Amino acid sequence: MCDKLDLATVLDAPYGCDHVLCFCDGLLLVSRFLSGAIALWNTSTRTIEKISLPYSCYGSSYGVCRDPITDDFKVVILSYSYYTVYSCKNNSWKKKMKYECIEYFYSGYSYTSIMDGCPGVCVDGASYWVVEKSKRIMYFDPRDDKFKILQKPESIADDDVSKSIFLVDLGGSLCLYCNGRDATRVTIWAKEKGIDSNSWKKLVTIRNVETSIKLFEPQCFVGNKIVIRVQYDKGLVVYNTSKKRFKELKETKAFGIGLVPYLDTAFFPIEKSRSKRKRNSLQ
Repeated sequence: MCDKLDLATVLDAPYGCDHVLCFCDGLLLVSRFLSGAIALWNTSTRTIEKISLPYSCYGSSYGVCRDPITDDFKVVILSYSYYTVYSCKNNSWKKKMKYECIEYFYSGYSYTSIMDGCPGVCVDGASYWVVEKSKRIMYFDPRDDKFKILQKPESIADDDVSKSIFLVDLGGSLCLYCNGRDATRVTIWAKEKGIDSNSWKKLVTIRNVETSIKLFEPQCFVGNKIVIRVQYDKGLVVYNTSKKRFKELKETKAFGIGLVPYLDTAFFPIEKSRSKRKRNSLQ
């Protein structure tokens, strides 16, 4: 957990990119509104590499993660009933694949869907999503390029589809948060490290929440405090877990392309081949 929050540096993404699709290990998958293109951007080296999309991906969700076995960086696109995977080592897309765990998403006469445009939470070697109607947690395992189901904390029933649950990366751990019976309380759980782990630990229950949980986004830990983004236009607040109260952070209402944890990394999956290919702007 970090002990200092530094919001002094604001980076402008190149080529007019204005949306972070997802991020992992210091790399951001970014796009430009209505451009129909995506790119990987390394903020520490200011390097960007365009990725050509295999088909129209309007309304799709994205994930990005690194295969711990081959060290290949992969981008995954989730569409209505299929997905495809981009390998940075091979600079190519796989053919469309069906979800093998589709029984979890079939409801009546139609397939349930991932939350529209919801980015994958990319942490600990995998990318995770909450399925909109079933409230199941689905994750992409880069070791075999397949989707699987992650069990939720025992206190959150699988058949309770009325409760909205959300995922976030806090301090390098996959965390889940949701309301209890009282909408003014938000509880946060952390998943044990490891792609194959299904164990969860309750971290904290935040009291006196005055906004909808849909506008409540935990960002990071700072000591015994949690930095939270609320209602988009109101910037950041800090919740003190010891004193159980909120404090607003001043002059933090402008986020530009997004508020993303900064990692000083030189890792870039296709850096070795950049001299062989001409870089161009996002069209």
